[in-house]
Amino acid sequence: TLLTMGQSPLVATAGLLHLHLQSELEKAGFSEKTRDLVHRKQLLEKFLHIPLEGKINQRVARYVARMTLLEEGDPRVWALEAADAMVTLNTENPRNTYASRSFHVLPRMLRLFGFDKIALEIENLAMLRLNEGEYRRVASTIDEANLMDRSKALEHLRDITSLIDIGLESANISHRVEYDVKSVVSTQRKLVRKEELTDATRFRYILKEGREQCKTASEILIRE
Repeated sequence: TLLTMGQSPLVATAGLLHLHLQSELEKAGFSEKTRDLVHRKQLLEKFLHIPLEGKINQRVARYVARMTLLEEGDPRVWALEAADAMVTLNTENPRNTYASRSFHVLPRMLRLFGFDKIALEIENLAMLRLNEGEYRRVASTIDEANLMDRSKALEHLRDITSLIDIGLESANISHRVEYDVKSVVSTQRKLVRKEELTDATRFRYILKEGREQCKTASEILIRE
């Protein structure tokens, strides 16, 4: 998970060792840099999951986020926390308090450091753990809007964008493509606001050149 996030082998090593005591790491001969990351991750976890009375809401989440940012501002340490959350939330029965912090606080901080994709994954996993019934209901709504399940919708998007890629490359148009199926969390928020679900699947092309290439790309997109 950490390497997929673009983190270094040093950070990945700290991720594997984050449950060990400093004395154990020192005795085993791990570097000071590795031990420091492990220590800071352990401090962050304790601070992030301090016991609070009552249910986590947006106001409390903002408070915890601000206080946690004062405690730790290194993106690498937040990447360690994100990877840990992915593993914990994928276990069968994570604690409700852990899932709640992972839903309300952690994604907010991860987006601040540019980890948007994993923030979204953690939000969805945490929602599944907190309210599986609502998660399944919203996921079913997305599938109905797409007329297919999520995996097939993603495969369909890959096929479409691959055809368009060929056309753009033949026209020497430099580009990159982004596509996704709308997440359960963002869809649920949209439904709460009583907005129509019109973009359950979407793709976007980003071109490096100007208006003329945009016009040519639009023609290729329509043709393909």
